[in-house]
Amino acid sequence: MDGASKFVRGDAIAGMMILAINLIGGVCIGIFKYNLSADAAFQQYVLMTIGDGLVAQIPSLLLSTAAAIIVTRVSDNGDIAHDVRNQLLASPSVLYTATGIMFVLAVVPGMPHLPFLLFSALLGFTGWRMSKQPLAAEAEEKSLETLTRTITETSEQQVSWETIPLIEPISLSLGYKLVALVDKAQGNPLTQRIRGVRQVISDGNGVLLPEIRIRENFRLKPSQYAIFINGIKADEADIPADKLMALPSSETYGEIDGVLGNDPAYGMPVTWIQPAQKAKALNMGYQVIDSASVIATHVNKIVRSYIPDLFNYDDITQLHNRLASMAPRLAEDLSAALNYSQLLKVYRALLTEGVSLRDIVTIATVLVASSAVTKDHILLAADVRLALRRSITHPFVRKQELTVYTLNNELENLLTNVVNQAQQGGKVMLDSVPVDPNMLNQFQSTMPQVKEQMKAAGKDPVLLVPPQLRPLLARYARLFAPGLHVLSYNEVPDELELKIMGALM
Repeated sequence: MDGASKFVRGDAIAGMMILAINLIGGVCIGIFKYNLSADAAFQQYVLMTIGDGLVAQIPSLLLSTAAAIIVTRVSDNGDIAHDVRNQLLASPSVLYTATGIMFVLAVVPGMPHLPFLLFSALLGFTGWRMSKQPLAAEAEEKSLETLTRTITETSEQQVSWETIPLIEPISLSLGYKLVALVDKAQGNPLTQRIRGVRQVISDGNGVLLPEIRIRENFRLKPSQYAIFINGIKADEADIPADKLMALPSSETYGEIDGVLGNDPAYGMPVTWIQPAQKAKALNMGYQVIDSASVIATHVNKIVRSYIPDLFNYDDITQLHNRLASMAPRLAEDLSAALNYSQLLKVYRALLTEGVSLRDIVTIATVLVASSAVTKDHILLAADVRLALRRSITHPFVRKQELTVYTLNNELENLLTNVVNQAQQGGKVMLDSVPVDPNMLNQFQSTMPQVKEQMKAAGKDPVLLVPPQLRPLLARYARLFAPGLHVLSYNEVPDELELKIMGALM
């Protein structure tokens, strides 16, 4: 536009000179030829001169500007429409200025008010939209700058083991709209809940859970979060950052206004409501959960399912250090009886089935004694379960009564024969015995039915089976009906009363 101004400047100066000559000449003619008073002549001829000037100069100005733009960009190979649009929309202030001019013209007497007002409103709205730059664009720009800076710094460094990033056992990535949940100014609600999740899981399993790292990830959607286990995405979800989750209960009546959705952790239908609706939702019987608790619950569910994978050699060392502080001689005997590789298999087998390692003294005592007979981690884990039978069955006992499903006699005999034949044919792990596909299909349909029937009756889903079948059926239960607990006959304490609810066909 600098070149255009040079062309327009000359026309503007000439127009002003013509306007001045017309003004002076008109006043003189009115006074000397038509005998008008100076006031009357000035009023009449000034008005006529200005009107004539506007009629003549506005088209001339537009024509000169257009010609100047075309002439000054002869050497440019770009699109002229694109150039003009970029110039006019380069800044919201340009549109705000045009908005003001259109509004002034709209209120001038004699001008068409409605068209100018509408045009002024359109320009103002466009300028307002331009001034509201999306935070995502800014975040992406910052991310690009950070990435560029990182690449530049990295290119100047020598590649070594220190430059290769380590994989974090557990991490939580947040979209930029969820970052406020870890803001210190707001009390770190998500950080506090994640710490609570880590403490509860560590207490329950008897091992120290790795620290859960929380960080911002610009690659995620604004309200999205992702949970990573050993560097691999385990799950993700998208939740409204500024809303609360209303979860219906058995005492809920009526429906509350909001956005329908599903609980990220368990998939239950929920309603996302505004914070101002919290009191109303509570009065209607809903459970109201904030965003930080929703994310923490999801993290808790995912991490619990990966506990065996997170348990490693360092955890064995820490566990045995704790054992050595309580029973030094036992710790020495355990280290002599089983190596770390064998212990890792046993501990992971126990954690896979939700058996806590808190009572490490009892566990170590059993392992030292049983390792003299076998080194099979499945059999060693079974011996540990037998020693811990009271703590294993305790969550399912109600008033000294344990309600269970058992196996149909025909199915039990068939599975027993399959396991015995597999054992005679060679060394096969009890949880990896090959089974007929038709039988697998049967388990896939009947195990979930057993689980749902027991839950509908208000009982914990428990399947009671012979000891040699328990590892295999426990594996299929985890696969086909998560939450169905498989116990063996000898894991039930003698003082408990058994109540058989049905049989798995």
